[in-house]
Amino acid sequence: SNIATAASTSRIIPGAAGMYRVAFSVQLENTSGAADHIAYIWWRKNGVDISNSMGQVYVTKGNRTISAWDNMIQSSNTTDYFELMYAVDDTALIFPYYAATAFGPGTAAVFLNIVPVGM
Repeated sequence: SNIATAASTSRIIPGAAGMYRVAFSVQLENTSGAADHIAYIWWRKNGVDISNSMGQVYVTKGNRTISAWDNMIQSSNTTDYFELMYAVDDTALIFPYYAATAFGPGTAAVFLNIVPVGM
């Protein structure tokens, strides 16, 4: 069966009712040398914020980090969709991707996984 499609640049559609483990990792870089900044990351289902799904990632001035976590989200029908949302307290906090180098491959700014549980 067709599980999980990306119908737009932001919507992940599981394609079947059931419970899903949704996980991500994101690279963050604070380009400011003067201040620390915070990114807020959370899930939405069908355009509505999911309670208790938000986390805060604190990035000190001039530093980078990778953050990851997962949640369980219930899909009630085939038209449900999930979105990974974010906000930052300053535009100096970015989600960079890194191009390949002579010694390693490039990498995306965000990796996202969706896995059906018990289906």
